[in-house]
Amino acid sequence: MMFNLANPLREQAARYFLTEDDFKQTESLLADFKAAIPQKRMATTVSKSSTQKVTDVFRSLDKLLREVIDVYVAPFQFENPDFYREYRNARIVVGYTGRGKSKSDKAENVPAALAV
Repeated sequence: MMFNLANPLREQAARYFLTEDDFKQTESLLADFKAAIPQKRMATTVSKSSTQKVTDVFRSLDKLLREVIDVYVAPFQFENPDFYREYRNARIVVGYTGRGKSKSDKAENVPAALAV
């Protein structure tokens, strides 16, 4: 909007040291900005899609753990309790928030799909 308002005043803007090259550069930057808006929207869509895929993978892995591997390890609960305890502890993801470093090491940060 500001560029469109200043465009007819190019000659008068020369006294403020604004040259034709400044206007062309601003016009080019504006065109680049307008072209980048759909790319940002596409990146957001891709990001949301990727996040959903990660969630789906965690759910499928959780299902594998619960329905297959846990069944095979269950007999060791009484035969070899140390092994069973280590197995259960290894399944716990502590402080996972999915966004960089965790702000808290509390167990409530563990997504439901990853909880043991």
